[in-house]
Amino acid sequence: MVLIISKDLEPSTDKVIDWLRYLKVPFRRVNGTDMLNPGHAPTLQVSSKQADMHFNGEASAALSDITAVWYRRDGSKPPDTQAIASLQEAGYYQDVVHHLSQENAIAKKALYALLASHTRILGSFSKSSVNKIEVLINAQQQGLDVPATLITRSKKELQAFMDAHPIITKALWESPGITIQEEKATNYTSYTEEVTPDMLQAIPEEFFYSLFQEKLDKELDLRVFYLDGDCYTMAIFSQMNQQTKVDFRKYANNRNVPYQLPADIEQLIVKLMKAMQLNTGSLDFVKTRTGRYVFLEVNPVGQYDMTSVPCNYQLDKKIAQYLSQHA
Repeated sequence: MVLIISKDLEPSTDKVIDWLRYLKVPFRRVNGTDMLNPGHAPTLQVSSKQADMHFNGEASAALSDITAVWYRRDGSKPPDTQAIASLQEAGYYQDVVHHLSQENAIAKKALYALLASHTRILGSFSKSSVNKIEVLINAQQQGLDVPATLITRSKKELQAFMDAHPIITKALWESPGITIQEEKATNYTSYTEEVTPDMLQAIPEEFFYSLFQEKLDKELDLRVFYLDGDCYTMAIFSQMNQQTKVDFRKYANNRNVPYQLPADIEQLIVKLMKAMQLNTGSLDFVKTRTGRYVFLEVNPVGQYDMTSVPCNYQLDKKIAQYLSQHA
């Protein structure tokens, strides 16, 4: 049986499940919200003889039934605060919420540790989110080309960095964005932006830690989906549209086509992913007009449909086949 750990309303998961059904591979899907649902939450048992677990619900399953796990995403939610709403005026409401969140996190880690010791896993329980800078350093150590990068709080150092080449700035971590409720809800998303001389002039002499990188002279943006040693790459003609020149996520109707990376770059990707103990993920590269292949970052749970559909890679089928080989 294949165990899928995902979240509600995750279309990529649904597509893989369609293929598992077609291949007649038994599966069980557990969304993050199920961890807090007594009717579906897993139960763990530990004794001097064994450690075991089973899932409740319409179709029960035990640890011994599970031979492959796909950790797609973790859609866990905070504990149901309605149950403890009466504590709002007691002065320790936030303490109880924090305590329940920690209890839930410990139970979930125990579940993941038990699964990891018994099954083959696609994805990583502990690395669904990674430190961008640690990854960048690791990529450089594995031999990949990376952009010149500065993390600083000093305008003086930033000025010297900008004197050497044009620069961009982006978040140090994957910010989920901000929603501001005024007359209507407005969503603000963090994108990569170019730092202009006017912007630099407006920046104070000291500021909070920020990430800056050289602005690459792009020919193409490249999105690579990695599946246990295989690279599926898409070229994004982001430079044909002013809106997407700096950040291709500012979606426009760009041309996207399959792309074959040089063999040595693919080998370095494999080295990096093995060093990070990741067997899947979405990686971003840039090909510059001078022929450099520059690594930017990796998202262990990144979307792959945006690569699969335009390039006809059928990655949902390949993931289902990968899981079925171990089911």
